[in-house]
Amino acid sequence: MNDNEVQRGLSLQDIIVRVRAELSLKPDSPVAVGGDAMTPYAEVVLILDELNQAGIEKVGLLTDIK
Repeated sequence: MNDNEVQRGLSLQDIIVRVRAELSLKPDSPVAVGGDAMTPYAEVVLILDELNQAGIEKVGLLTDIK
């Protein structure tokens, strides 16, 4: 959402509220979802689906290039 440090442990509802707040201030802000190696892929898919259901349709995936 912005250049602040990533905050972990947010509830799904908190994520949606924060994304909506950022997009209300900056509608063209990119939205991206990702996780570290310990994050189950199903959790990433769940967040993508919930964001989509909340009307946030343009969401990208973060990748770790090594």
